[in-house]
Amino acid sequence: MTKLRLASLVALSAFAFSMTSCVPLAVGAAAGYVAHDNGYRVQSPVKKTDDGDSYED
Repeated sequence: MTKLRLASLVALSAFAFSMTSCVPLAVGAAAGYVAHDNGYRVQSPVKKTDDGDSYED
């Protein structure tokens, strides 16, 4: 049972560390820069119409 407890403690620690570190943010930022260099652009899902409404009918 102690090996199972140790393995679960290590897994829980690794999960907690990965969620609190800045590594996922850095990976996301790097992926965004690479996508931008390859021509991908982000567009707003909301478009303004000529009469000032913030949505289209």
